[in-house]
Amino acid sequence: MNRYHIAFIEAAWESDESSISIDNFEAVNRYFDENPYYSILSKAEYFRKSSIQQLGQILSDEKFNIVSISSDCSISGNLIFHNSQDPTHPEWFRMQPDELEFTFKCFSNRVDCVIVIAPVVKTAVKAIAKHIPYVIGLPYGQSDGSNDKLFHQVFNETFYECLFKTHCLETSYIISKTRAENNVNGRIAPILRINKKYRNMQSVTENTNNQQNKIIQLTKELNKIVNEENEIRKKINEYEKISDIADFLINQKNEIIETIVSAVIPERDSNEKQEFRYQLDDCIEIIEGCIVGNSKRLVRNEFLEEMFDTSPLGNLNNYYLSIAMDTLETILDNGPFNDNAKSKALINISKLKDFFEERI
Repeated sequence: MNRYHIAFIEAAWESDESSISIDNFEAVNRYFDENPYYSILSKAEYFRKSSIQQLGQILSDEKFNIVSISSDCSISGNLIFHNSQDPTHPEWFRMQPDELEFTFKCFSNRVDCVIVIAPVVKTAVKAIAKHIPYVIGLPYGQSDGSNDKLFHQVFNETFYECLFKTHCLETSYIISKTRAENNVNGRIAPILRINKKYRNMQSVTENTNNQQNKIIQLTKELNKIVNEENEIRKKINEYEKISDIADFLINQKNEIIETIVSAVIPERDSNEKQEFRYQLDDCIEIIEGCIVGNSKRLVRNEFLEEMFDTSPLGNLNNYYLSIAMDTLETILDNGPFNDNAKSKALINISKLKDFFEERI
């Protein structure tokens, strides 16, 4: 599963402030509410009326790897930001292409993709793409307003859904563009520029790292994820004490998996056992994600089908997973857990069990 931290930046609109960035931000958060499993790894933040100085501060934050900028622009395509430093001219600051290029050059090693939403996007996209692997331009305000908004809504929802479902940036762009063009009548023409130099440099660097550096990097990433999950649980605990089962599932996950594997398929060979472990790991993460997200609603069946219907063990795997859900239910039901948390866990275990039994 991919891990993204997205910054939605609303710059300046001289005529009428656009709501496109907040709309996109809210759409991503709705998707997280409906699919809490994704919200463990990926996050989104919104920044209103941003200045040039704020843009630099946002980009300096190492957590952001996707940046979406919504801005008005001059006829020549210079993006417009609020001017927070000059008291004699506080309204607007037009960012020249060379200034835009220099700004993103400083952060080319951490930002994977920039999305520019403006009436004219080619100038900004060309400047940013000199140092960023993927840059998407989405014209806004050139045609009928309702068509613009609908096109952006379809494109945005499809793009981020594809990203969270492990599609790469380029594939997500193609799918989103095709779906938006097929569903909306209009003259919007999105553009994508790929900086092959930076994309290839990233690949070469990754391939030439020695094993020790890879382990160090993976450990850092893992620690970040663990810290983020712990922060989520702490905040939830302040309002409802429902995180005891979530902590148990994460901290004791390996022991739980081995207990269930030994109980369900003790005679199977190592390859089948390993595949079964992967499937159990996914089940436990789904259940834990629903508890942390304070949601009784499981992820959609289409997502479960994508995860589990491709198992090489086929129907036999569904049979084993159904039995495994019974075993996991017994483990949690007999544990000294908070009743509210236990109820959420058992409801989602039951839904998973029904899903597997329907496919036996």
